[in-house]
Amino acid sequence: MIANTWESYVLSEANIEEINVKINEFCKNGFSHTHDWLEYCGMSSKRFDQLTFEKDFPIYKYNSEAKWVKGKFKDESVIWLNSSQNKWVFHSISIGTEIMFTDTAIYYIEQSMDCKYVGKIY
Repeated sequence: MIANTWESYVLSEANIEEINVKINEFCKNGFSHTHDWLEYCGMSSKRFDQLTFEKDFPIYKYNSEAKWVKGKFKDESVIWLNSSQNKWVFHSISIGTEIMFTDTAIYYIEQSMDCKYVGKIY
């Protein structure tokens, strides 16, 4: 699924500006966003090649006016989606997140209190 990874990063204070620019360049003509769980409390872990993304979880579509911006959330730096579309959904990428750029998508692996999931921007 991600054999064509051409860049991989761990988001940090040192590279957040550069990665923010790369994400917006990828998304400049509009994009979709979805995710799938790798690990969830009470469920067995999945591997990357077992993820189904848009088959199991909602797809959020954004036009070219949607931008990812650097900001703060609970005093931590994040890249978050600033868009008037789907205002009730908060998409963000936190420091320490692994981000993989491919020809057709950006994947990011995020850890929360009770799960580990992969976001897909495509």
